[in-house]
Amino acid sequence: MEWLTIILIGIAANLDNLGVGVAYGVQSTKIPVKSNFIIAGIGAVITYFSVTLGSWIGNYIDPDLANIGGGIILFGIGAWTIWTDWQRITLNDARQKSEEGHYLQKILDCPERADTDNNKVISSKESLLLGIALSLNCFGVGIGGGITGVSPVLSSIVVGSMSFCTMMIGIRMGIKLSYSWINRFASSIAGVLLVSMGLFEILM
Repeated sequence: MEWLTIILIGIAANLDNLGVGVAYGVQSTKIPVKSNFIIAGIGAVITYFSVTLGSWIGNYIDPDLANIGGGIILFGIGAWTIWTDWQRITLNDARQKSEEGHYLQKILDCPERADTDNNKVISSKESLLLGIALSLNCFGVGIGGGITGVSPVLSSIVVGSMSFCTMMIGIRMGIKLSYSWINRFASSIAGVLLVSMGLFEILM
């Protein structure tokens, strides 16, 4: 059961990577292996520390309550992700015209912003900011997973590995396919997964 939770966390944490990869593929923007490793490494490190923090919190909570508490956190993050993503979709034109908003969120909304020198290659330095932006949701998800008792090491390995793979797969998909629906709904799909995980932990 722990492996199922870890794999679902890995999928939910990296669907944005898939969408961003597709967007880059469509634009013929390259992400070298080194840059992809940096992005994956940042996600793995943040996942490790957030799951460790969640595990520490879980040590002070009754096991049954820990599962319920972790499930509530996962459910809440998923619901919030869906809500904010649909706001982004419905208000997309207004946001594009506005300079307000968090810069890291702007990178997720418009991935080409990470390519600051506009040379169609994400350098090691540019991958640091992109990695941080993509791993923001790993923190809350990691805390929720840690409270339910998943392994910090296994979680970080799975999230990091899936980050590397989803980015690479996304770029190849983007070269061949339209990115419209994947890039548009990636966060909402991740939110649905988190809500489902939360309900499973609460009810089982």
